[in-house]
Amino acid sequence: VLGEQAISLPIRMNGFYKSNQGPADFARLLAEIDVLDEVEDLKRIALIGEYLEFDVPWIQQSKPDIVKALSNVFSKLGPHSRAWLLYNIPSDTSGLSRILDIAVVSQDAGIYSALLSQWVTSPGSPAIVEGRRSANPLIREMAEAAYELSNIEETISRRSFELIDETESLLTP
Repeated sequence: VLGEQAISLPIRMNGFYKSNQGPADFARLLAEIDVLDEVEDLKRIALIGEYLEFDVPWIQQSKPDIVKALSNVFSKLGPHSRAWLLYNIPSDTSGLSRILDIAVVSQDAGIYSALLSQWVTSPGSPAIVEGRRSANPLIREMAEAAYELSNIEETISRRSFELIDETESLLTP
């Protein structure tokens, strides 16, 4: 502000998974996130969200328990913490529909900002559909803008595939 330079410190996220750790260690980590009392807890939750995609048999077998634990803890968080997690758990993580269901009913603009910028895959995405019905005018505006952008992206993508098909047909004798 007024010529002042802000310094943003990096957030360090220590990983959990190592090849010598197993289900008992992971269960302890899940139990630790049930008590939320510091920023480190949010980092652990984001990391656990990332672990859902690990191709490790015992993690994949534990996936329903992991999703349940993440959903339970997500529902206890305040709006800023929820938004932070939505920005930091990879949007291509599978199995997080319960967390998205909790987030979509929010009337917090920060949560919707995270949803609309990270978790929208089509004009019919739940965040867009619900956001366009929101009582909050800012959320409605953001959802409308996301809807328009998503339509443009979808049109560009569809047209790109059409052009590829047309080009291939011209090159094929």
